[in-house]
Amino acid sequence: MTETYGPGPAESPLIIELLIMHQLFRLVLGQKDLSRAGDLFSLDDSEIEDSLTEALEQIKIISSSLDYQTNNNDQAVVEICITRITTAIRETESIEKHAEALVGLWDSCLEHSLRPSGKDEDTPHAKIASDIMSCILQNYNRPPVMALAIPIAVKFLHRSNKELCRNMSNYLSLAAITKADLLANHTDVIVKSILQGNAMLLRVLPAVYEKQPQPINRHLTELLALMSQLEQPEQYHLLRLLHVAVKRKQPEVAQKCIPFLIGHLKDSTHNDVILNILIEIAGYEPVALNGFLPMLKEIGERFPYLIGQMARLYGAVGHVDEAPQPCFFPHARATRQQTSVLETETGCLKMLFKMIEHMEGCYGWLFSLAGDQHSAPVESQMACPPRAAAAMVGVKSCVFCLVFLTGWNMLAKHHDVFITSSLGSESWTLFK
Repeated sequence: MTETYGPGPAESPLIIELLIMHQLFRLVLGQKDLSRAGDLFSLDDSEIEDSLTEALEQIKIISSSLDYQTNNNDQAVVEICITRITTAIRETESIEKHAEALVGLWDSCLEHSLRPSGKDEDTPHAKIASDIMSCILQNYNRPPVMALAIPIAVKFLHRSNKELCRNMSNYLSLAAITKADLLANHTDVIVKSILQGNAMLLRVLPAVYEKQPQPINRHLTELLALMSQLEQPEQYHLLRLLHVAVKRKQPEVAQKCIPFLIGHLKDSTHNDVILNILIEIAGYEPVALNGFLPMLKEIGERFPYLIGQMARLYGAVGHVDEAPQPCFFPHARATRQQTSVLETETGCLKMLFKMIEHMEGCYGWLFSLAGDQHSAPVESQMACPPRAAAAMVGVKSCVFCLVFLTGWNMLAKHHDVFITSSLGSESWTLFK
Protein backbone atom coordinates (compact mmCIF):
# COMPACT_ATOMS: atom_id res chain seq x y z
CA MET A 1 0.00 0.00 0.00
CA THR A 2 1.35 3.38 -0.98
CA GLU A 3 1.16 5.96 1.75
CA THR A 4 0.43 9.57 0.86
CA TYR A 5 1.49 12.48 2.90
CA GLY A 6 0.05 15.98 2.98
CA PRO A 7 2.19 19.01 2.29
CA GLY A 8 4.50 20.29 4.96
CA PRO A 9 3.53 23.32 7.06
CA ALA A 10 5.58 25.76 4.99
CA GLU A 11 4.12 24.51 1.71
CA SER A 12 0.44 24.25 2.69
CA PRO A 13 -0.75 27.80 1.82
CA LEU A 14 1.14 27.81 -1.46
CA ILE A 15 -0.20 24.45 -2.64
CA ILE A 16 -3.76 25.19 -1.53
CA GLU A 17 -3.77 28.51 -3.40
CA LEU A 18 -2.33 26.89 -6.51
CA LEU A 19 -5.04 24.22 -6.47
CA ILE A 20 -7.80 26.86 -6.24
CA MET A 21 -6.42 29.04 -9.03
CA HIS A 22 -7.17 28.70 -12.72
CA GLN A 23 -4.76 26.15 -14.19
CA LEU A 24 -2.92 28.71 -16.33
CA PHE A 25 -2.36 31.01 -13.33
CA ARG A 26 -1.27 27.90 -11.43
CA LEU A 27 1.31 27.10 -14.10
CA VAL A 28 2.62 30.64 -14.57
CA LEU A 29 2.86 31.53 -10.87
CA GLY A 30 3.67 28.06 -9.55
CA GLN A 31 6.54 27.51 -11.95
CA LYS A 32 7.23 31.21 -12.62
CA ASP A 33 6.93 30.37 -16.29
CA LEU A 34 7.48 33.59 -18.22
CA SER A 35 6.98 31.86 -21.58
CA ARG A 36 3.32 31.12 -20.75
CA ALA A 37 2.51 34.36 -18.90
CA GLY A 38 1.32 36.12 -22.06
CA ASP A 39 -1.31 33.39 -22.60
CA LEU A 40 -3.25 34.80 -19.63
CA PHE A 41 -4.53 37.55 -21.93
CA SER A 42 -6.17 34.96 -24.19
CA LEU A 43 -8.53 33.98 -21.38
CA ASP A 44 -11.90 35.63 -20.87
CA ASP A 45 -12.10 37.93 -17.83
CA SER A 46 -15.03 36.01 -16.38
CA GLU A 47 -13.09 32.76 -16.72
CA ILE A 48 -10.34 33.87 -14.34
CA GLU A 49 -12.27 36.23 -12.06
CA ASP A 50 -12.72 33.64 -9.29
CA SER A 51 -8.95 33.05 -9.23
CA LEU A 52 -7.82 36.65 -8.77
CA THR A 53 -7.64 36.81 -4.97
CA GLU A 54 -5.57 33.61 -4.81
CA ALA A 55 -3.32 34.85 -7.62
CA LEU A 56 -2.70 38.09 -5.70
CA GLU A 57 -1.77 36.15 -2.57
CA GLN A 58 0.69 34.09 -4.61
CA ILE A 59 2.24 37.21 -6.12
CA LYS A 60 2.70 38.57 -2.61
CA ILE A 61 4.69 35.46 -1.68
CA ILE A 62 6.86 35.68 -4.80
CA SER A 63 7.56 39.42 -4.42
CA SER A 64 8.51 38.98 -0.77
CA SER A 65 11.21 36.44 -1.51
CA LEU A 66 14.80 37.39 -0.70
CA ASP A 67 16.03 37.30 -4.30
CA TYR A 68 13.06 39.04 -5.92
CA GLN A 69 14.82 42.40 -6.43
CA THR A 70 17.57 40.72 -8.45
CA ASN A 71 15.51 38.06 -10.23
CA ASN A 72 14.46 39.50 -13.59
CA ASN A 73 12.37 36.45 -14.53
CA ASP A 74 10.24 36.65 -11.38
CA GLN A 75 9.79 40.40 -11.81
CA ALA A 76 8.59 39.96 -15.39
CA VAL A 77 6.14 37.20 -14.39
CA VAL A 78 4.73 39.34 -11.56
CA GLU A 79 4.42 42.42 -13.77
CA ILE A 80 2.48 40.54 -16.45
CA CYS A 81 0.22 38.82 -13.94
CA ILE A 82 -0.59 42.09 -12.12
CA THR A 83 -1.48 43.73 -15.43
CA ARG A 84 -3.81 40.81 -16.28
CA ILE A 85 -5.38 40.80 -12.81
CA THR A 86 -6.06 44.54 -12.64
CA THR A 87 -7.52 44.46 -16.16
CA ALA A 88 -9.89 41.64 -15.18
CA ILE A 89 -10.92 43.45 -11.99
CA ARG A 90 -11.80 46.60 -13.93
CA GLU A 91 -13.66 44.72 -16.67
CA THR A 92 -15.68 42.57 -14.26
CA GLU A 93 -16.14 45.46 -11.76
CA SER A 94 -15.15 43.12 -8.96
CA ILE A 95 -12.88 45.49 -7.05
CA GLU A 96 -14.82 45.13 -3.78
CA LYS A 97 -14.51 41.35 -3.93
CA HIS A 98 -10.73 41.41 -4.38
CA ALA A 99 -9.90 44.68 -2.57
CA GLU A 100 -8.54 43.03 0.57
CA ALA A 101 -6.01 40.91 -1.34
CA LEU A 102 -5.09 43.84 -3.61
CA VAL A 103 -4.51 46.19 -0.65
CA GLY A 104 -2.58 43.44 1.14
CA LEU A 105 -0.14 43.15 -1.77
CA TRP A 106 0.07 46.95 -1.95
CA ASP A 107 0.86 47.18 1.77
CA SER A 108 3.61 44.57 1.44
CA CYS A 109 5.48 46.92 -0.94
CA LEU A 110 6.07 49.29 1.99
CA GLU A 111 8.35 46.69 3.56
CA HIS A 112 10.82 47.18 0.71
CA SER A 113 12.80 50.05 -0.79
CA LEU A 114 10.80 52.37 -3.04
CA ARG A 115 13.54 54.93 -3.62
CA PRO A 116 14.39 55.24 -7.35
CA SER A 117 17.79 53.94 -8.32
CA GLY A 118 20.02 55.30 -11.07
CA LYS A 119 18.24 57.56 -13.56
CA ASP A 120 14.92 57.74 -11.69
CA GLU A 121 14.31 54.07 -12.40
CA ASP A 122 11.67 52.59 -10.11
CA THR A 123 12.51 49.66 -7.90
CA PRO A 124 10.61 46.39 -8.52
CA HIS A 125 8.32 47.02 -5.53
CA ALA A 126 7.70 50.63 -6.57
CA LYS A 127 6.45 49.30 -9.94
CA ILE A 128 4.07 46.92 -8.18
CA ALA A 129 2.84 49.73 -5.91
CA SER A 130 2.25 52.05 -8.85
CA ASP A 131 0.27 49.47 -10.88
CA ILE A 132 -1.91 48.54 -7.92
CA MET A 133 -2.44 52.16 -6.83
CA SER A 134 -4.21 53.12 -10.04
CA CYS A 135 -6.46 50.05 -9.87
CA ILE A 136 -7.49 50.71 -6.27
CA LEU A 137 -7.76 54.49 -6.10
CA GLN A 138 -9.65 54.90 -9.35
CA ASN A 139 -12.50 53.53 -7.26
CA TYR A 140 -12.51 56.59 -4.97
CA ASN A 141 -16.32 56.63 -5.13
CA ARG A 142 -16.58 53.19 -3.45
CA PRO A 143 -16.48 53.69 0.34
CA PRO A 144 -15.68 50.05 1.27
CA VAL A 145 -12.63 50.09 -1.00
CA MET A 146 -11.48 53.50 0.28
CA ALA A 147 -11.85 52.38 3.89
CA LEU A 148 -9.26 49.67 3.20
CA ALA A 149 -7.02 51.72 0.92
CA ILE A 150 -6.61 55.17 2.48
CA PRO A 151 -4.75 54.08 5.65
CA ILE A 152 -2.19 52.38 3.38
CA ALA A 153 -2.17 55.15 0.76
CA VAL A 154 -1.04 57.89 3.17
CA LYS A 155 1.97 55.78 4.19
CA PHE A 156 3.37 56.17 0.68
CA LEU A 157 3.55 59.98 1.06
CA HIS A 158 6.85 59.76 2.96
CA ARG A 159 8.62 57.00 1.07
CA SER A 160 11.14 59.03 -1.01
CA ASN A 161 9.51 58.39 -4.36
CA LYS A 162 8.33 61.69 -5.88
CA GLU A 163 6.47 60.20 -8.83
CA LEU A 164 4.60 57.74 -6.61
CA CYS A 165 3.85 60.53 -4.15
CA ARG A 166 2.59 62.85 -6.92
CA ASN A 167 0.23 60.24 -8.34
CA MET A 168 -0.94 59.30 -4.85
CA SER A 169 -1.76 62.96 -4.16
CA ASN A 170 -3.89 63.14 -7.30
CA TYR A 171 -5.94 60.15 -6.24
CA LEU A 172 -6.26 61.33 -2.63
CA SER A 173 -7.64 64.62 -3.91
CA LEU A 174 -10.38 62.70 -5.70
CA ALA A 175 -11.03 60.59 -2.60
CA ALA A 176 -11.48 63.79 -0.57
CA ILE A 177 -14.48 64.67 -2.72
CA THR A 178 -16.54 61.69 -1.59
CA LYS A 179 -14.89 60.38 1.60
CA ALA A 180 -13.26 63.33 3.34
CA ASP A 181 -13.98 61.72 6.73
CA LEU A 182 -11.59 58.86 5.93
CA LEU A 183 -8.83 61.30 5.00
CA ALA A 184 -9.52 63.49 8.03
CA ASN A 185 -8.05 60.84 10.31
CA HIS A 186 -4.72 61.37 8.53
CA THR A 187 -4.73 65.19 8.41
CA ASP A 188 -1.45 65.44 10.34
CA VAL A 189 0.37 63.24 7.80
CA ILE A 190 -1.13 65.20 4.89
CA VAL A 191 -0.10 68.59 6.34
CA LYS A 192 3.45 67.39 6.97
CA SER A 193 3.67 66.11 3.39
CA ILE A 194 2.57 69.54 2.11
CA LEU A 195 5.18 71.31 4.23
CA GLN A 196 7.81 68.97 2.78
CA GLY A 197 6.96 70.17 -0.73
CA ASN A 198 3.95 68.13 -1.82
CA ALA A 199 1.82 71.19 -2.60
CA MET A 200 -0.65 69.16 -4.66
CA LEU A 201 -2.25 67.95 -1.44
CA LEU A 202 -3.38 71.49 -0.61
CA ARG A 203 -6.55 70.73 -2.53
CA VAL A 204 -7.40 68.09 0.10
CA LEU A 205 -7.29 70.45 3.10
CA PRO A 206 -10.55 72.40 2.49
CA ALA A 207 -12.43 69.08 2.44
CA VAL A 208 -10.92 67.71 5.66
CA TYR A 209 -10.86 70.99 7.63
CA GLU A 210 -14.40 70.64 8.95
CA LYS A 211 -13.54 67.25 10.43
CA GLN A 212 -10.03 67.99 11.72
CA PRO A 213 -9.32 71.74 11.99
CA GLN A 214 -6.74 71.63 14.78
CA PRO A 215 -3.84 69.91 12.93
CA ILE A 216 -4.24 72.50 10.17
CA ASN A 217 -4.57 75.45 12.57
CA ARG A 218 -1.35 74.43 14.30
CA HIS A 219 0.56 74.72 11.04
CA LEU A 220 -1.44 77.57 9.46
CA THR A 221 1.39 80.11 9.63
CA GLU A 222 3.75 77.65 7.92
CA LEU A 223 1.17 76.89 5.25
CA LEU A 224 0.61 80.60 4.52
CA ALA A 225 4.37 81.07 4.16
CA LEU A 226 4.27 78.71 1.14
CA MET A 227 2.10 81.11 -0.90
CA SER A 228 4.91 82.70 -2.91
CA GLN A 229 6.33 79.28 -3.81
CA LEU A 230 3.07 77.85 -5.12
CA GLU A 231 1.68 77.60 -8.62
CA GLN A 232 -1.58 79.45 -9.25
CA PRO A 233 -3.89 76.42 -8.77
CA GLU A 234 -2.28 75.58 -5.42
CA GLN A 235 -2.54 79.23 -4.35
CA TYR A 236 -6.24 79.06 -5.08
CA HIS A 237 -6.66 75.95 -2.92
CA LEU A 238 -4.79 77.62 -0.06
CA LEU A 239 -7.19 80.57 -0.25
CA ARG A 240 -10.12 78.16 -0.34
CA LEU A 241 -8.79 76.66 2.88
CA LEU A 242 -8.69 80.11 4.50
CA HIS A 243 -12.25 80.82 3.41
CA VAL A 244 -13.43 77.58 5.02
CA ALA A 245 -11.40 78.35 8.15
CA VAL A 246 -12.67 81.89 8.73
CA LYS A 247 -16.28 80.76 8.38
CA ARG A 248 -15.84 78.92 11.68
CA LYS A 249 -15.35 82.31 13.41
CA GLN A 250 -12.14 81.38 15.21
CA PRO A 251 -10.39 84.55 16.44
CA GLU A 252 -6.93 82.98 16.46
CA VAL A 253 -7.34 81.94 12.83
CA ALA A 254 -8.56 85.39 11.76
CA GLN A 255 -5.62 86.99 13.55
CA LYS A 256 -3.18 84.92 11.47
CA CYS A 257 -5.09 85.44 8.23
CA ILE A 258 -5.74 89.19 8.07
CA PRO A 259 -2.14 90.48 7.61
CA PHE A 260 -1.50 87.71 5.09
CA LEU A 261 -4.65 88.51 3.11
CA ILE A 262 -4.04 92.27 3.10
CA GLY A 263 -0.49 91.67 1.94
CA HIS A 264 -1.66 89.72 -1.12
CA LEU A 265 -4.49 92.07 -2.17
CA LYS A 266 -2.24 93.72 -4.75
CA ASP A 267 -2.12 90.45 -6.68
CA SER A 268 -4.85 90.87 -9.28
CA THR A 269 -5.01 87.11 -9.78
CA HIS A 270 -6.66 86.46 -6.44
CA ASN A 271 -7.72 89.81 -4.96
CA ASP A 272 -11.44 89.22 -5.54
CA VAL A 273 -11.20 85.89 -3.67
CA ILE A 274 -9.22 87.55 -0.87
CA LEU A 275 -11.82 90.33 -0.51
CA ASN A 276 -14.55 87.72 -0.11
CA ILE A 277 -12.58 86.18 2.77
CA LEU A 278 -12.11 89.61 4.38
CA ILE A 279 -15.84 90.29 4.01
CA GLU A 280 -16.48 87.03 5.85
CA ILE A 281 -14.23 88.15 8.72
CA ALA A 282 -15.77 91.63 8.78
CA GLY A 283 -19.17 90.04 9.26
CA TYR A 284 -18.31 88.88 12.79
CA GLU A 285 -15.21 90.89 13.78
CA PRO A 286 -15.28 94.16 11.81
CA VAL A 287 -13.08 96.05 14.25
CA ALA A 288 -10.17 93.74 13.38
CA LEU A 289 -9.96 95.48 9.98
CA ASN A 290 -9.98 99.08 11.26
CA GLY A 291 -6.22 99.39 11.13
CA PHE A 292 -6.13 98.22 7.51
CA LEU A 293 -8.64 100.71 6.03
CA PRO A 294 -5.95 102.94 4.42
CA MET A 295 -4.50 99.91 2.60
CA LEU A 296 -7.96 98.81 1.52
CA LYS A 297 -8.62 102.33 0.19
CA GLU A 298 -5.44 102.13 -1.87
CA ILE A 299 -6.48 98.75 -3.31
CA GLY A 300 -9.97 100.08 -4.13
CA GLU A 301 -8.47 102.99 -6.07
CA ARG A 302 -6.00 100.75 -7.92
CA PHE A 303 -8.57 98.09 -8.89
CA PRO A 304 -11.91 99.83 -9.60
CA TYR A 305 -13.56 96.60 -10.68
CA LEU A 306 -13.51 95.57 -7.02
CA ILE A 307 -15.90 98.38 -6.08
CA GLY A 308 -18.76 96.04 -5.24
CA GLN A 309 -16.77 93.99 -2.74
CA MET A 310 -15.06 97.08 -1.33
CA ALA A 311 -18.46 98.68 -0.70
CA ARG A 312 -19.59 95.62 1.22
CA LEU A 313 -16.36 95.51 3.20
CA TYR A 314 -16.47 99.20 4.11
CA GLY A 315 -20.13 98.87 4.99
CA ALA A 316 -19.37 96.01 7.39
CA VAL A 317 -16.32 97.70 8.98
CA GLY A 318 -18.08 101.03 9.36
CA HIS A 319 -21.21 99.53 10.88
CA VAL A 320 -19.98 99.17 14.46
CA ASP A 321 -22.75 99.35 17.03
CA GLU A 322 -22.34 101.73 19.92
CA ALA A 323 -22.82 98.87 22.37
CA PRO A 324 -19.52 97.24 23.45
CA GLN A 325 -18.46 94.22 21.35
CA PRO A 326 -15.90 91.52 22.14
CA CYS A 327 -12.58 92.22 20.49
CA PHE A 328 -9.95 89.51 20.07
CA PHE A 329 -7.18 91.56 18.50
CA PRO A 330 -4.84 93.69 20.66
CA HIS A 331 -4.07 96.22 17.91
CA ALA A 332 -7.76 96.49 17.06
CA ARG A 333 -8.66 96.99 20.73
CA ALA A 334 -6.27 99.95 20.87
CA THR A 335 -7.81 101.33 17.68
CA ARG A 336 -11.26 101.07 19.17
CA GLN A 337 -10.20 103.04 22.24
CA GLN A 338 -8.71 105.81 20.10
CA THR A 339 -11.34 106.05 17.37
CA SER A 340 -14.97 106.73 18.06
CA VAL A 341 -17.71 104.79 16.36
CA LEU A 342 -18.88 107.90 14.56
CA GLU A 343 -15.43 108.65 13.16
CA THR A 344 -15.12 105.14 11.79
CA GLU A 345 -18.53 105.26 10.14
CA THR A 346 -17.95 108.75 8.74
CA GLY A 347 -14.66 107.63 7.19
CA CYS A 348 -16.31 104.63 5.62
CA LEU A 349 -19.17 106.72 4.23
CA LYS A 350 -16.69 109.11 2.62
CA MET A 351 -14.83 106.18 1.12
CA LEU A 352 -18.07 104.78 -0.31
CA PHE A 353 -18.73 108.11 -2.02
CA LYS A 354 -15.22 108.16 -3.45
CA MET A 355 -15.79 104.66 -4.85
CA ILE A 356 -18.90 105.83 -6.67
CA GLU A 357 -17.09 108.90 -7.97
CA HIS A 358 -14.27 106.70 -9.22
CA MET A 359 -16.76 104.70 -11.25
CA GLU A 360 -17.08 107.70 -13.59
CA GLY A 361 -13.78 106.89 -15.26
CA CYS A 362 -14.49 103.17 -15.66
CA TYR A 363 -18.22 103.07 -16.24
CA GLY A 364 -19.02 106.21 -18.22
CA TRP A 365 -22.26 104.71 -19.42
CA LEU A 366 -23.48 104.81 -15.83
CA PHE A 367 -23.39 108.59 -15.78
CA SER A 368 -24.88 109.01 -19.23
CA LEU A 369 -27.86 107.01 -18.03
CA ALA A 370 -28.02 109.08 -14.87
CA GLY A 371 -28.00 112.40 -16.76
CA ASP A 372 -31.35 111.78 -18.46
CA GLN A 373 -33.27 110.67 -15.39
CA HIS A 374 -35.28 112.65 -12.88
CA SER A 375 -33.29 113.16 -9.67
CA ALA A 376 -34.83 113.67 -6.28
CA PRO A 377 -33.24 116.41 -4.12
CA VAL A 378 -30.16 115.24 -2.25
CA GLU A 379 -29.77 116.44 1.30
CA SER A 380 -27.12 115.02 3.57
CA GLN A 381 -24.88 116.16 6.38
CA MET A 382 -22.14 114.17 4.66
CA ALA A 383 -21.95 116.75 1.82
CA CYS A 384 -22.52 114.06 -0.80
CA PRO A 385 -20.59 114.90 -4.02
CA PRO A 386 -23.09 115.72 -6.76
CA ARG A 387 -21.54 113.37 -9.28
CA ALA A 388 -21.58 110.52 -6.78
CA ALA A 389 -25.25 111.15 -6.03
CA ALA A 390 -26.04 111.35 -9.74
CA ALA A 391 -24.44 107.96 -10.22
CA MET A 392 -27.15 106.44 -8.05
CA VAL A 393 -30.04 108.00 -9.98
CA GLY A 394 -31.89 106.12 -12.70
CA VAL A 395 -29.71 102.99 -12.71
CA LYS A 396 -32.21 100.53 -11.35
CA SER A 397 -30.50 97.35 -12.61
CA CYS A 398 -26.88 98.27 -11.95
CA VAL A 399 -25.27 95.56 -9.86
CA PHE A 400 -22.63 97.98 -8.57
CA CYS A 401 -25.31 100.30 -7.21
CA LEU A 402 -27.11 97.41 -5.54
CA VAL A 403 -23.95 96.43 -3.73
CA PHE A 404 -23.27 100.07 -2.88
CA LEU A 405 -26.74 100.30 -1.34
CA THR A 406 -25.93 97.38 0.92
CA GLY A 407 -22.82 99.08 2.25
CA TRP A 408 -24.41 102.51 2.51
CA ASN A 409 -27.62 101.50 4.26
CA MET A 410 -25.71 99.40 6.80
CA LEU A 411 -24.18 102.70 7.93
CA ALA A 412 -27.20 104.91 7.44
CA LYS A 413 -29.03 104.32 10.70
CA HIS A 414 -26.65 106.57 12.63
CA HIS A 415 -26.86 109.38 10.04
CA ASP A 416 -30.49 109.03 8.85
CA VAL A 417 -29.36 109.08 5.23
CA PHE A 418 -30.91 106.31 3.16
CA ILE A 419 -31.08 105.31 -0.49
CA THR A 420 -34.20 103.55 -1.71
CA SER A 421 -35.93 102.60 -4.93
CA SER A 422 -39.49 103.89 -5.35
CA LEU A 423 -41.99 101.17 -6.14
CA GLY A 424 -42.82 101.27 -9.82
CA SER A 425 -40.38 104.08 -10.42
CA GLU A 426 -37.37 104.15 -12.68
CA SER A 427 -35.24 106.15 -10.24
CA TRP A 428 -33.25 105.72 -7.06
CA THR A 429 -33.89 108.22 -4.30
CA LEU A 430 -31.31 109.35 -1.78
CA PHE A 431 -33.05 111.10 1.12
CA LYS A 432 -32.61 112.18 4.70
